[in-house]
Amino acid sequence: MISSIGNKRSGFTFIEVMVSLVVLSAGIVFIYKTFFLCVDYLSRLTVRMHANELVDEKIADVSRLFHETADITASSGISVITEEINHKKVHFTYQVVFDPVLSNDNAFRIKVVLSWLDAGRTMKISRLALMAL
Repeated sequence: MISSIGNKRSGFTFIEVMVSLVVLSAGIVFIYKTFFLCVDYLSRLTVRMHANELVDEKIADVSRLFHETADITASSGISVITEEINHKKVHFTYQVVFDPVLSNDNAFRIKVVLSWLDAGRTMKISRLALMAL
Protein backbone atom coordinates (compact mmCIF):
# COMPACT_ATOMS: atom_id res chain seq x y z
CA MET A 1 0.00 0.00 0.00
CA ILE A 2 1.26 3.42 -0.93
CA SER A 3 0.69 6.24 1.47
CA SER A 4 -0.93 9.33 -0.06
CA ILE A 5 0.11 11.63 2.76
CA GLY A 6 3.36 12.76 1.10
CA ASN A 7 1.95 13.12 -2.43
CA LYS A 8 -0.50 15.95 -1.72
CA ARG A 9 0.64 19.31 -3.02
CA SER A 10 -0.92 22.56 -1.93
CA GLY A 11 -0.90 25.85 -3.86
CA PHE A 12 -1.95 27.17 -7.23
CA THR A 13 -1.08 25.74 -10.61
CA PHE A 14 0.69 27.81 -13.25
CA ILE A 15 -2.52 28.04 -15.31
CA GLU A 16 -4.52 29.40 -12.36
CA VAL A 17 -1.89 32.08 -11.70
CA MET A 18 -1.78 33.11 -15.38
CA VAL A 19 -5.60 33.31 -15.63
CA SER A 20 -5.78 35.46 -12.50
CA LEU A 21 -3.06 37.78 -13.87
CA VAL A 22 -4.95 38.17 -17.16
CA VAL A 23 -8.18 39.01 -15.32
CA LEU A 24 -6.38 41.46 -13.02
CA SER A 25 -4.59 43.11 -15.97
CA ALA A 26 -7.85 43.51 -17.89
CA GLY A 27 -9.44 45.19 -14.87
CA ILE A 28 -6.51 47.59 -14.45
CA VAL A 29 -6.58 48.50 -18.17
CA PHE A 30 -10.34 49.14 -17.96
CA ILE A 31 -9.94 51.42 -14.92
CA TYR A 32 -7.03 53.25 -16.57
CA LYS A 33 -8.99 53.90 -19.79
CA THR A 34 -12.07 55.01 -17.84
CA PHE A 35 -10.03 57.45 -15.76
CA PHE A 36 -8.52 59.17 -18.80
CA LEU A 37 -11.87 59.23 -20.58
CA CYS A 38 -13.37 61.03 -17.57
CA VAL A 39 -10.47 63.51 -17.52
CA ASP A 40 -11.07 64.24 -21.22
CA TYR A 41 -14.81 64.76 -20.65
CA LEU A 42 -14.09 67.04 -17.71
CA SER A 43 -11.72 69.13 -19.82
CA ARG A 44 -14.31 69.51 -22.59
CA LEU A 45 -17.00 70.39 -20.07
CA THR A 46 -14.77 73.05 -18.51
CA VAL A 47 -14.19 74.67 -21.91
CA ARG A 48 -17.92 74.56 -22.67
CA MET A 49 -18.81 76.17 -19.33
CA HIS A 50 -16.23 78.90 -19.93
CA ALA A 51 -17.67 79.43 -23.43
CA ASN A 52 -21.17 79.85 -21.95
CA GLU A 53 -19.84 82.54 -19.62
CA LEU A 54 -18.09 84.30 -22.53
CA VAL A 55 -21.29 84.36 -24.60
CA ASP A 56 -23.29 85.78 -21.69
CA GLU A 57 -20.62 88.43 -21.06
CA LYS A 58 -20.56 89.35 -24.77
CA ILE A 59 -24.33 89.81 -24.86
CA ALA A 60 -24.14 92.01 -21.76
CA ASP A 61 -21.31 94.09 -23.26
CA VAL A 62 -23.07 94.50 -26.60
CA SER A 63 -26.32 95.41 -24.87
CA ARG A 64 -24.58 98.00 -22.70
CA LEU A 65 -22.75 99.49 -25.70
CA PHE A 66 -25.96 99.52 -27.73
CA HIS A 67 -27.83 101.42 -25.01
CA GLU A 68 -24.95 103.90 -24.55
CA THR A 69 -24.28 104.69 -28.23
CA ALA A 70 -27.37 103.37 -30.08
CA ASP A 71 -24.93 102.19 -32.76
CA ILE A 72 -25.47 98.62 -33.91
CA THR A 73 -22.40 98.52 -36.12
CA ALA A 74 -19.95 99.09 -33.24
CA SER A 75 -20.27 95.53 -31.94
CA SER A 76 -21.23 93.54 -35.02
CA GLY A 77 -18.77 91.41 -36.92
CA ILE A 78 -16.25 88.69 -36.16
CA SER A 79 -13.59 88.81 -33.46
CA VAL A 80 -11.14 86.27 -32.04
CA ILE A 81 -9.91 85.93 -28.47
CA THR A 82 -7.54 83.44 -26.87
CA GLU A 83 -8.12 82.13 -23.36
CA GLU A 84 -6.02 79.73 -21.31
CA ILE A 85 -8.18 76.98 -19.82
CA ASN A 86 -6.63 74.08 -17.90
CA HIS A 87 -3.14 75.14 -19.05
CA LYS A 88 -4.25 74.90 -22.69
CA LYS A 89 -4.82 77.83 -25.04
CA VAL A 90 -8.23 77.87 -26.68
CA HIS A 91 -9.04 80.24 -29.55
CA PHE A 92 -12.64 81.46 -29.42
CA THR A 93 -14.25 83.16 -32.42
CA TYR A 94 -17.18 85.52 -31.83
CA GLN A 95 -19.70 86.36 -34.49
CA VAL A 96 -22.20 89.08 -33.59
CA VAL A 97 -25.13 89.77 -35.93
CA PHE A 98 -27.83 92.41 -35.51
CA ASP A 99 -31.19 92.00 -37.28
CA PRO A 100 -34.05 94.49 -37.03
CA VAL A 101 -37.29 93.21 -35.61
CA LEU A 102 -39.93 93.68 -38.30
CA SER A 103 -42.66 95.09 -36.11
CA ASN A 104 -40.53 97.82 -34.49
CA ASP A 105 -37.83 100.08 -35.91
CA ASN A 106 -36.16 100.58 -32.53
CA ALA A 107 -35.92 96.89 -31.65
CA PHE A 108 -33.17 94.56 -32.75
CA ARG A 109 -32.42 90.90 -32.42
CA ILE A 110 -28.81 90.12 -31.56
CA LYS A 111 -27.29 86.76 -32.32
CA VAL A 112 -23.96 85.85 -30.75
CA VAL A 113 -22.20 82.71 -32.00
CA LEU A 114 -19.06 81.52 -30.23
CA SER A 115 -17.02 78.77 -31.86
CA TRP A 116 -13.79 76.97 -30.99
CA LEU A 117 -11.81 73.93 -32.03
CA ASP A 118 -11.98 70.95 -29.66
CA ALA A 119 -10.25 67.65 -30.51
CA GLY A 120 -10.43 68.36 -34.23
CA ARG A 121 -14.12 69.32 -34.18
CA THR A 122 -15.59 72.80 -34.35
CA MET A 123 -17.83 73.41 -31.36
CA LYS A 124 -20.43 76.21 -31.33
CA ILE A 125 -22.64 77.94 -28.82
CA SER A 126 -25.15 80.59 -29.85
CA ARG A 127 -27.54 82.90 -28.02
CA LEU A 128 -30.29 85.22 -29.19
CA ALA A 129 -31.36 88.36 -27.37
CA LEU A 130 -33.77 91.19 -28.08
CA MET A 131 -32.81 94.83 -27.52
CA ALA A 132 -34.72 98.03 -27.89
CA LEU A 133 -33.91 101.69 -27.37
